[in-house]
Amino acid sequence: MSYFSIMPIINFVFQEKSVPLYEILYYALRPILATNEYYIMPNLLYQFGVEDVNELMGLLAENLKKRRLERGISRKALSEMSGVPSSSIAHFEQKHAISLHSYVALARSLGYTQQIKSLM
Repeated sequence: MSYFSIMPIINFVFQEKSVPLYEILYYALRPILATNEYYIMPNLLYQFGVEDVNELMGLLAENLKKRRLERGISRKALSEMSGVPSSSIAHFEQKHAISLHSYVALARSLGYTQQIKSLM
């Protein structure tokens, strides 16, 4: 399997924006890493079509909101769970701006501690 043969699959999944980026990377890289052949994937975010930080922040905000709504959690409830003001949560969901500290607190409150730890 070559690097280029999986890109159409990854691009399709990523366009759906319902799967967190770490899951896309895991399933995309698993078949490659299972073989003895390793491929260098330069500038992986660019290959996914995410061209700038603002676009990536928008995707993070959208995914956080989806996960919150899937669990039936209001902004107020998430605020109480995380210690992040509900106005900051609303600002992130609408304007895609938040501090790293607040984002990690929100992700942890939604049960994504391990995924945050494994980002880098």
